[in-house]
Amino acid sequence: SRLSKMQVSQLLQRLNNSRLVTVEPYELDRRERLIELTEKGWSILRKTIVLVEATDREFLSNVRID
Repeated sequence: SRLSKMQVSQLLQRLNNSRLVTVEPYELDRRERLIELTEKGWSILRKTIVLVEATDREFLSNVRID
């Protein structure tokens, strides 16, 4: 699904307030922002990837192609 500009802005604000990302102005274009994961954000992403991969393996282990 597509997100509106307002939804993206609100999401970034929540992520920034939770210290999961940093949002900085982009020097070459004032309309744009540079968004980076913080160490806390990277830590959560790494844990999430492990969980998603484990769930995928479990789910796909029951799939049979005949």
